[in-house]
Amino acid sequence: MIPEKIETTRGRLLLRYFTEADTQTVYDIWSNPANARFMDAPESLEDVRELADWNNGAIQHSTNKDIMCHFRVVTLKETGEVIGTCRWHFKKEGKEMGFGYNLAEKVWGRGYATELLETIIALAKKCEVKKLIGGADKENVASWHILGKYMNFVGEENYTESDGRVVVDRNYELNF
Repeated sequence: MIPEKIETTRGRLLLRYFTEADTQTVYDIWSNPANARFMDAPESLEDVRELADWNNGAIQHSTNKDIMCHFRVVTLKETGEVIGTCRWHFKKEGKEMGFGYNLAEKVWGRGYATELLETIIALAKKCEVKKLIGGADKENVASWHILGKYMNFVGEENYTESDGRVVVDRNYELNF
């Protein structure tokens, strides 16, 4: 079972469940133009609530919590400030784990993405998955450099966002 709160490997961050009080902050992070160019950004606070409700509902109503989507806000452990989000899910009967993350622009370059990825890798090992899968927008050079430090590049994939924008993701895998 995945704990409700997860301390990161270096101890500077805490991953916890999303609450209604986080809605505005998460919306501000996701809709910031620096972040929005790498994701299908929400158009409203309601979009953030719906995504969080879906994720939290899926977790709470599952009979096997280890096979569902897990959505957390990323906070600074020292202050509790929300600085981003992360999400992971299990596929192929728990043998594969996919993940994604998004951090506020104001905290880029401080090593938090690396710390978050190290924690996701440790979680995948603890859950005994055989393969960890992640990706980053082809234009998001910083993220694919971080992914490339720990994971193997496996190719690119094109898909279309809800706004019609075509995105090219660089995909990475780590086999255990």
